[in-house]
Amino acid sequence: MTREELCDQLFICDRVLRDKIADINMADGPYKDIFIIGTSDKAGYRLARDEDDLKHYIKERKKRAEMILLPVKKAERILKEMEAWTS
Repeated sequence: MTREELCDQLFICDRVLRDKIADINMADGPYKDIFIIGTSDKAGYRLARDEDDLKHYIKERKKRAEMILLPVKKAERILKEMEAWTS
């Protein structure tokens, strides 16, 4: 089910849905064994059903995290060089 379809069925906006998914994925209690995944190879969201679902999700998210950090590392390097020029 796509995010848009899920929003329509639950009568909530996309931001609220994403927040609820994040809350469930971090929660314990009644949600301790529930994990909602969305991956680039399949449209929409679904409950993780098996080890392969979780392995694929983890691999994809780690790659995304690495890609987010690359420009941060460059910015840190440039800042360090700028600070060296002014000291």
